[in-house]
Amino acid sequence: MRVRLDLAYVGTRYAGWQRQSRAPSVQQTLELALSRLYNRRITIAGAGRTDAGVHAAGQVAHFDVESARPAVKDLPWILSRMLPPDIAVLRARKVSPVFHARRRATWRTYQYRILTSKIPDPFRGPYVWHVPWADKLDLVRMRRAARGWLGTKDFAAFAICVPKGRRTRRHMRKIVLRRAGDELRLTFVADSFLHRMIRRMVALLVAVGGGKAPRRPDFTAPPGGLCLTRVQY
Repeated sequence: MRVRLDLAYVGTRYAGWQRQSRAPSVQQTLELALSRLYNRRITIAGAGRTDAGVHAAGQVAHFDVESARPAVKDLPWILSRMLPPDIAVLRARKVSPVFHARRRATWRTYQYRILTSKIPDPFRGPYVWHVPWADKLDLVRMRRAARGWLGTKDFAAFAICVPKGRRTRRHMRKIVLRRAGDELRLTFVADSFLHRMIRRMVALLVAVGGGKAPRRPDFTAPPGGLCLTRVQY
């Protein structure tokens, strides 16, 4: 039986989604809880391999299990008692054996939040990049730059540590920049993303909005402002 999980987590204290040998990861934490529950080794596959410190409000994962107990519909409640408070299973349901959380995903949506207020907000701090002068960013210039990334492009310039032979072309469907109170929110929708790709795009857009014209990103925006919000199939 294949089970789909819809997940949310605060990535601050994790070394990303993917299983790590020397640091805690979201995948590893979930697998340990599920393995204890079913009394057998469970492995899960996730739709998005979020980096260290990156959050998720709409991550999707799946796993296979032979046991019909406990009932799939009860998994969110049961796992809430087994998982740390920064990981939540929002929904669980039985799916077709051909469903695959990563390979079947068509679009992934991430949002990056920039706090533009002069004073930092301790409650939002872990979930935003505080740029106190960002209220002066030129959104027209930023949107113009972002339009150049739409469509199918080679995004190797925005990636970190691309393995030899790995495909670096991605299809960027949509980029939206908008102000929401004292925040600037940047939304990216693509078929998939390279390692640190969005955070380097955000850094470059902030530089462009501030009047600079770099050809390549020279730094990476911090991970806390980034969140995987939706996976479409």
